[in-house]
Amino acid sequence: ATAIDIHFSVLRCQYAEACRRRDSVQSNIHWTDQISTGGAYLFRHLLRVSAWTKDSLFAPIHTIRKLSDILPRCDGVDLISFDVFDTLLHRTIEPPDLLKRHAADYASEVFSARGYPVSSELFMYLRNESEARLRRQSQRGGGDTECKLSDIIFEVLYRLFDTEIAKLETTNLVEHEVELEFQHLRVAKGASELLNVLKSQGKRVIVTSDTYLELSHLRRIFIGLDLSQYIDEIYLSSEYGLGKYSGRLFQRILEKEQADPSKVLHVGDTYDSD
Repeated sequence: ATAIDIHFSVLRCQYAEACRRRDSVQSNIHWTDQISTGGAYLFRHLLRVSAWTKDSLFAPIHTIRKLSDILPRCDGVDLISFDVFDTLLHRTIEPPDLLKRHAADYASEVFSARGYPVSSELFMYLRNESEARLRRQSQRGGGDTECKLSDIIFEVLYRLFDTEIAKLETTNLVEHEVELEFQHLRVAKGASELLNVLKSQGKRVIVTSDTYLELSHLRRIFIGLDLSQYIDEIYLSSEYGLGKYSGRLFQRILEKEQADPSKVLHVGDTYDSD
């Protein structure tokens, strides 16, 4: 980069930091909005509990204590779908957003070493803004509020620097974050044994996840955790722009798999989505 390019990138970083500080002050002022949001969350949670109770009593929804408990329910089922995170895989770090913080720390180290005023807080601020914008953009385009990790990181780097740096550095930052994910993921107890039994019974096994991670990322994770041999297909909201929570990703799966819904079983951990 030329001295002029660096100068303008520094100015863009400084402007972004000024916006972050401004928004930070404004968010602290509107404490009444935070109380209102908290009340709305509690009300929605109450509705979820009520709906879950009703569906557990009157619909084909069941709560299991361990993964092996689904085996008796697989008779007559041809296709079994598993949620990924907190179902087949568990993270060793909580909350999961801490991984974003570690990724932001790495980005800050990379660019601060080159003389750019990029703090971890600034990177996180732009990341959250960029992710929210991309999700809105997907929805306006007729999809659900879904996006890809590489698109999020590219937009952050574009806003801080320019298109050239964004193209050069996106892959590095994405690969680092995926490696962080892999380091903090473990196979759920009994998952390998269960998948092995299902495959031996001739079942088709797929995974279905609402995530901004991409197909290549999940393939690498399943290979690294020695699960790939059990999984026939991977369906991700980031790849289709459709989520489980709207039902549209499930509809797309039924179409692509040419599956009879009455012969499909899905296992997950979240009532709203699964």
